[in-house]
Amino acid sequence: MTWLLLTLACGTSSAPPASTTEDPTAPAEAVEAEPTNPLDAARKRLTEAPPALGAVGQAYANLAKEMGMGAVQCPAAGSSRVRRIYGTARDRLDLGIAYRIAQEEDPIPWSPYFDDVAIEDGWVVILAEPESTSGYLRTFAAIQKMTWPPVKAGELTTCTEIEAMPTRTVSGRLEVPEEGAVDGTCMTKPVRLAKDGTFFIETRPPCSLWVVTDSKRSATIAIPADSAEKMDLGTLNPPADPYQDAEGSWSEKGRARVTELIKAAESEIEARRQLIQKMETEEKAAGPALGFWKGSIVRSERDVKMLQTALNSD
Repeated sequence: MTWLLLTLACGTSSAPPASTTEDPTAPAEAVEAEPTNPLDAARKRLTEAPPALGAVGQAYANLAKEMGMGAVQCPAAGSSRVRRIYGTARDRLDLGIAYRIAQEEDPIPWSPYFDDVAIEDGWVVILAEPESTSGYLRTFAAIQKMTWPPVKAGELTTCTEIEAMPTRTVSGRLEVPEEGAVDGTCMTKPVRLAKDGTFFIETRPPCSLWVVTDSKRSATIAIPADSAEKMDLGTLNPPADPYQDAEGSWSEKGRARVTELIKAAESEIEARRQLIQKMETEEKAAGPALGFWKGSIVRSERDVKMLQTALNSD
């Protein structure tokens, strides 16, 4: 089993002649057009007072207090749900626990599932580490960078600026061509390597990627959002994948690592379950947030079972 498996005819009309006994009507005042770009619309909301917190926003503000974190209220481009991202393997769409294989140490002190937030009245509330001043959101329209004053633990602050990050093309090649793919958080699904071992992808940074073949695995490569210039990674010569053997089966080190991750995931699931139950019992979270959080528990448990099955069937 390889990691590639884990992994708008307008008519015209004439106006009637003006009455000779009445003054003509004064022209109506020009109405400023609403922004059509989602991010422009979000920036416009920064000039207005933020709305009162909705049910989900209040739940996240309460969650931040419970965890000793800060909370930040920001306008968000688009609608529905967005995700806070960090440019690391943590940002994977298919979270599970596989991201930890690419990112052994995750410095963010809360579950990745708490980074998925719902938009209410064009705004979101996100968790933030105390004294932090910026962060990113992945929206349908763009990756938006948010800036805020240093946030304090247990307090809610408001964004002062948001901007769109440029897309960026990234290329590279394997020194020794081999069948495989580029995986990571820079794309929605793995991108196959060409027969000559080259790859070319368009990314939405910040993000990270890594190259995986049946026998090799590169280190995680960070793609920063500091430029729109093409990024050429040059020639890559990744080492042998320590977690699988030449046939694509788990190696002894791989089985030990996955077993370790399963135990860590089970402990995290239980801690998150107790936190959610406490928030519910103390009425610190309403239905929409609770429903999503509880659903994340179910998804996490399913992910663990799938990984256990894969480990035992190898």
